Amino acid sequence: MILVGLIVFGCSKSEDKEVPKAKDISPTINTSVERMSIKCRDISSISINIKEQGWRISKLDIENTNIARFFSVRGEICEIVGLKKGTTNLIIQATDSQKVIEKKIEIDVIAVGAEKITLKEKIFVPLGKEKSIEFSVTPEDFSEDVVWTSNNENIATVSNGNVKGKASGDCIISVSIGSLKAECVVTVKDIIKLKSFPEKWSNLKYETDEHFKYMGNIFKDQVVNLELESSSNNVDINWEVPNTEFISINNNKLTGIKTTETPISIKGTNSNGGYVEIQILSVRNLEDLIKLDRSTATFFTDSGVFKELRSSFSNETGEKIKVISLEVIDAYTNTSLTTIEYNTFDTDVEYSTNRMPLTTSLFLIYKWKYSYNDKIYYKTITSY
Repeated sequence: MILVGLIVFGCSKSEDKEVPKAKDISPTINTSVERMSIKCRDISSISINIKEQGWRISKLDIENTNIARFFSVRGEICEIVGLKKGTTNLIIQATDSQKVIEKKIEIDVIAVGAEKITLKEKIFVPLGKEKSIEFSVTPEDFSEDVVWTSNNENIATVSNGNVKGKASGDCIISVSIGSLKAECVVTVKDIIKLKSFPEKWSNLKYETDEHFKYMGNIFKDQVVNLELESSSNNVDINWEVPNTEFISINNNKLTGIKTTETPISIKGTNSNGGYVEIQILSVRNLEDLIKLDRSTATFFTDSGVFKELRSSFSNETGEKIKVISLEVIDAYTNTSLTTIEYNTFDTDVEYSTNRMPLTTSLFLIYKWKYSYNDKIYYKTITSY
């Protein structure tokens, strides 16, 4: 009996102990992923929400915005773009206005490696100027750093693919992306060209060595001002003229001396090694490039048939030729009938007589007077 009572008493004491209270349980920030892996320049999305009543997402932040940044946030969907290889965290905070809870999502931004670099094997860069090297990379969305170097910065320097010519010569420009490397031979030279040239001339640029060549005709006594420019601003040119019997160059002025149909090649070089070529195809007489014409116009009217005698002057030189006047002469009597003053640089000038009966017998000499560089010239043509 004593034993039973003790057991009962013991049980009774045990039931009187205080039951511990349950600990507070924080709500959960729900995310669609626990870690994000994004390629550079790619966009990845994450879904974020909190279900507990009274709670809301109060803050979104990225620890290092040089590595990744927000692209957009729409409702529960957050889009993040990778910027640079590295690791950072997305910070998510939620609140019920009294408490704040936080969750971190690791963002790992992965670099996209280059697989192939395509680069020109050789380019020319004008001395003293800059030129961009065109290149392509496969894949196009690579994200590794691009490193440019020059093996001789006395010849050319390079920055972000822009090459600047420092001195005449050759050097190698290299571009490296990760473990890949490509090279380009850069030739720096002075580029010389004419600022302007006669409109009848043509010009070529030779891609093999980037020099200019000009070709055209001149006429005897024509003076062509060879106004030059160079990439280094060195226009002190030494001219090589193989035959000064037909042309000459003094103080960068080219002059036609004597007519010839044999082409003459001229070369001008400066101390930097730059050069320009001029090929004179022929030296002709000025008169050969002035074209005169004559015609008769017939008019049928109620009062009879009439005619006008006409003459025209055409300048085919491409140069400024001043048309001074036209003297109209009676060819039968060699008498001057009239002189018309023009004093114009128009390339085409026309003259016509007054209307006269078709049966009028009149034979005219048209004597055109013109000038070039203050030298006077005459050329004549007769009517029909």
